[in-house]
Amino acid sequence: GALLACAVFFLLFESTHLIAEGWEEEVQVLWRWGTMILAGFLLPALVDSAVVVAEGARNGEAGGDAEADGKTNRSRARLIAAVAIGDFFHNLCDGFFIGAAFKGCGIDFGWKVSVGTLLHEIPQELADYAVLTSPRVGFTPLKALLINFLSGLSVLLGVVIIGTADVDQASVGLLLAFGGGTYLYLAATECMPKVHQLPLSPRVHVLCLL
Repeated sequence: GALLACAVFFLLFESTHLIAEGWEEEVQVLWRWGTMILAGFLLPALVDSAVVVAEGARNGEAGGDAEADGKTNRSRARLIAAVAIGDFFHNLCDGFFIGAAFKGCGIDFGWKVSVGTLLHEIPQELADYAVLTSPRVGFTPLKALLINFLSGLSVLLGVVIIGTADVDQASVGLLLAFGGGTYLYLAATECMPKVHQLPLSPRVHVLCLL
């Protein structure tokens, strides 16, 4: 519910005003606004699809290898790469959104976006930690935390890129629309299904949406 509200009432709404500063005709504003929302919504799905295709190709190559140790090592490498690379780019995009929020909407709203991003990152980081410390990977807790920390630094990289680049208001608006689309994806396809799968009471389900 918090992610949906942040996307609909803040990111997407604010982006329309900023994008309008770059183009006078309404149609020019609307198609750019809608395209960026769809791009932000589809990006996580495209990344997931690319990972699945890559893993499928590697699995096909491993099918002819009779050595169990080799298969185990390849499976371990796939898991590590999927967690590290996926988390890096996810956090980099989050940094773009946070930087654009601070730059385009002010400090107060920037902190709100930061808190919302942090809250939705906690379950993901816990899941990444569980994968890295599982028997299939076998990392020590310290090593798993180190990998999560290094991939998390990409948030700062994204913030620095947006903060130091000479970005006009229209471009910031496009980034906000992109971030709003990603938040819609996270809320609608990741968070809400997980809530409905849990054995929670109807009251708790309603509270999660709120």
